[in-house]
Amino acid sequence: MLSCYLKNYFTVAAVTFLLLQISYQSPIYAKTQHAPADTLTGKVVDDYGHALQGVKVGVQGTTLTVYTAANGEFNIAAPVKSKLYFHYKGYLDAEKLITDTGAILVKLTPSYLQQPDTVNILYGRTRIDNIVGSISSIYTNQVTTTPSPVYSVALAGRLAGLYTEQYSGWPQADASSLLTFFYISVPSNTGRAPEPTDNKEVNLQLRGPLKPVTIVDGVQRDLFSIDPENIESISVLKDGLSTILLGQRSSNGVLLITTKKARAGSPRVSFTAQTGFQNPLKMPEPLSAYEYAYLYNEARTNEGKTAQYTPEDLQAYKDGSNPYLHPDVNWFKTILRRNAPIRRYNLNVGGGGNFARYHLSLGYLDQDGMFITSPDNTYNTNNKLKRYTISSSVEITPNKNFEVALKFLGRIQDSNEPGSNFSTLLSELYTTPNNAYPVFNPNKSFGGNSIYQTNLYAQTVNSGYFPKYAKDLVVDLELNYKFDRWVPGLYSKIKGNFSVLSSNAAARNRTNEVYRYTLNNNEPTYTRYGQITDPNNEFRLTASAQYVYAQVMAGYNKQFGAHNINASLFADMRSVTLNFELPGTYRNYAGKIDYNYKNKYFAQAAVNRSGYDRFKPGIQFGTFYGGGLGWKISEENFIKEHISWINLLKLRTTFAKTGNANVGYFIWRKGYGSQDSRLYYFGAGLNPAQYDYLSELALTNENATWEKANKFDIGVDLSILNDRLQFTADYYNNKFYDLMQVRGKTSALIGNVYNTENIGINRYTGMEFTATYKNKLNSFHYFVTGNVSFMQSRVLFMDEVIQPNSFNKRTGQPVNAPFGYLADGFFATQEEASSSPTVSGYTAKAGDIRFKDIGGPDTNPDGSPKPDGVINQFDQTFLGSKKPLLFYGVTIGFNYKGFDLTALVQGVGNRVIMTEMNALSVAFLGSGTYTGQAYKQHLNRWTPETASSASYPRLSDAATINNNVPSSFWMHSGNYFRLKNIDVGYTLPISWTSKIKVSSLRIFANGLNLFTDPGYDIYDPEQAQNVFNYPIQKVFNLGVNIKL
Repeated sequence: MLSCYLKNYFTVAAVTFLLLQISYQSPIYAKTQHAPADTLTGKVVDDYGHALQGVKVGVQGTTLTVYTAANGEFNIAAPVKSKLYFHYKGYLDAEKLITDTGAILVKLTPSYLQQPDTVNILYGRTRIDNIVGSISSIYTNQVTTTPSPVYSVALAGRLAGLYTEQYSGWPQADASSLLTFFYISVPSNTGRAPEPTDNKEVNLQLRGPLKPVTIVDGVQRDLFSIDPENIESISVLKDGLSTILLGQRSSNGVLLITTKKARAGSPRVSFTAQTGFQNPLKMPEPLSAYEYAYLYNEARTNEGKTAQYTPEDLQAYKDGSNPYLHPDVNWFKTILRRNAPIRRYNLNVGGGGNFARYHLSLGYLDQDGMFITSPDNTYNTNNKLKRYTISSSVEITPNKNFEVALKFLGRIQDSNEPGSNFSTLLSELYTTPNNAYPVFNPNKSFGGNSIYQTNLYAQTVNSGYFPKYAKDLVVDLELNYKFDRWVPGLYSKIKGNFSVLSSNAAARNRTNEVYRYTLNNNEPTYTRYGQITDPNNEFRLTASAQYVYAQVMAGYNKQFGAHNINASLFADMRSVTLNFELPGTYRNYAGKIDYNYKNKYFAQAAVNRSGYDRFKPGIQFGTFYGGGLGWKISEENFIKEHISWINLLKLRTTFAKTGNANVGYFIWRKGYGSQDSRLYYFGAGLNPAQYDYLSELALTNENATWEKANKFDIGVDLSILNDRLQFTADYYNNKFYDLMQVRGKTSALIGNVYNTENIGINRYTGMEFTATYKNKLNSFHYFVTGNVSFMQSRVLFMDEVIQPNSFNKRTGQPVNAPFGYLADGFFATQEEASSSPTVSGYTAKAGDIRFKDIGGPDTNPDGSPKPDGVINQFDQTFLGSKKPLLFYGVTIGFNYKGFDLTALVQGVGNRVIMTEMNALSVAFLGSGTYTGQAYKQHLNRWTPETASSASYPRLSDAATINNNVPSSFWMHSGNYFRLKNIDVGYTLPISWTSKIKVSSLRIFANGLNLFTDPGYDIYDPEQAQNVFNYPIQKVFNLGVNIKL
């Protein structure tokens, strides 16, 4: 039903678009009569060709100014050869040289950096002056220039305090999930089950360990596939007071998405078409077959084993004389395409009058994956993503006091991946050596052997396919009423929302047999391995969700002389049903009051009684509160009268107690079940009777409650030089306590699993700075804006195993800090290896990593560590960085006579990564029974000849308990500097486009992830902990935007 509705919408919209383009007659095309000789007549329009009222028009070098009327027209006494200037808030200033006395038409260009007088807050909108919390915002232009399927990619480096880490270049899919995957039989003790999200590429973190709650148009939903052209603004609410109305989700912070709404006026039509290509940002360099065989022989020799390959084998690999018996296949070049196309189309139409207004947005995305395909197939085996989105809103105002808003948002997403699924394919790609087997044997059968019973090429093009289907439907109704007729300033709002998500997959995969080719007396022999199967046709449910939201609000906003009060009462309910779980329901009952005096002194307070029904009845509700103060110093006379170049100077601070309902699935209830095929056996003989039995599930926690946080923020806002230079700084100190953790001091004697308890305490502190400078040089407008954030964490308390040495303890260290041994170079000789402390049970050899023996189970009389001569858990210590995590972004741009350019660079500092069990870092680390690949970095391994310059320990044909354990040797810099985005465009003059009845025509090109300077360049730094994920993509894109 939704598919049919969406396709009908696309048809109607396309017809409407064509009719409007052919027949719509905008006032900008009408001929204007010449004014009297001493007066110049003109008209000022926006980028849609609509009249702009209130534009300041002046003659340069004089004090003469006028303002445009409602129809955008103006009359001014301007002689020929004089120059007019045009100024309007939110648009770039324009200049026009008068060459004759004829009427002129001037189109103003919207500013790339928007600075509206009001800003979106949680469940409302307020003047920027009233903000006492910490809020950062970006607008449409800053999102649409990033060619990506999800807008979360566009957030990197743009919002102070928001840390982003892209872990995949393609949505990590659930195609292999069975129908029963989500069946809940065992209470989870790992915290609240995550809600479905279409953001499976980017991790987001906001001032702490939690990802922000995503709110789209006032409704909590993790929707990241909204068409960027339909987004009005994206804001992050970072302090506790700004999020307090979320109650038991208020600790997370908020990512606030506001889509475009209906606006009164003549129809506004915008159409954007763009196409581009993608290629992987960073791929490893595998060893050739000869290099691999040589190093593998060395690895076996180091372990006292015989060499795997003879000199004749090595020569054959080197000269490629026998590609079937001695193959050298670069699998990366064999199964991956160099470029993959991506296309996107968007249509926005809006308009209406004072009684009714509408806005419609239609989007289409078509993205291909990087795997090769075969022309022999009648179906697609490559990754593929097709997305149709629709967003429509209608606002009706029957009278000046009553407004009704209805919004509909829909998404249909059809995707595909190889039948072997791309995650498995990439895992085997990274671990299959070049000499494993040929792609094809001489008889065109797939190559393979007893160890490699699947063929990478066959898995790519001949393993069937996994089609996946996802549908979202969101319906939102809002009623607003003002009671000014009876009580001036009294208002109310009722909001309801219903949304559903459904995603499923059809497993149509198959397997192929492979053959090992050998020669016996020059006669070919083919030995079969694996098996060939017909394609499956199995339906699989991957996710299902239903959301119901209801909100009621009543408020009073009134000014009494210099005093302004805005007070409101608020109640809402949110019910979430995930898959086969019982619904989980949040409830909030809140009150909030804002006060300011003379727009100079500000005070805000809020209290929320919030509950969640997953807690035990009787302890489901808690009270959360916050307050804030602000002082606009620039409104004081000693600033206004004496320091005129200061336009804004404001101090603000907030404090709030917030909550996070991080609780498992009814963990307070005792449960019993039959698990893991546990059976009782009755009777004697070879075939005793077997019976299932019940066992106690995880221990309950009847006192489980919400996690809590005390959040403090203090900030300053400064604007000077006629708002050309702006600066914002914030310091925050957030203490998270009653965190759900499993105790370290537990006993296995009870024979059961311990549940989480409210015991942990962590602290996050940091500073954030944002600065913007914008100016112009005649017609050259330019700007630079940047932000830098520092975030530091510390474990204040965790229940951990008793440790004899302070350096063994996690308490006092950064949250989730890496621990391991301290590496001290390599053993230079066997004598040194034999006489030094080593890992218990391991015989060290020359070339192994040497570790420092820094402690033991006992201490010296003075309490200092006492080394015990063995490398063990008492030698493990903190390996990370205690410097605060640094992340930043800088955007520069200019606009000159129709040409525009913006560029974003972003990066991370003071970040470390560990790679001790990573197939790209550890040579010959395979999966299952086979030996894995090796890469170029392994050429610089330790040998007696390279002992002084080696960067990798001696080679081994298997992982060892000495070299491949967490240690400082495997710690690397995770820092990087990235040219994230460039967008360049040219907008044709309106004097040209008006002849074809087009208000604006812009041709543009943009790119994503164009250059990276990493601290550790073996793989992309953002994917350091997820190297088998789909690689991040570099994108080059071309497009055109037409506005009517």
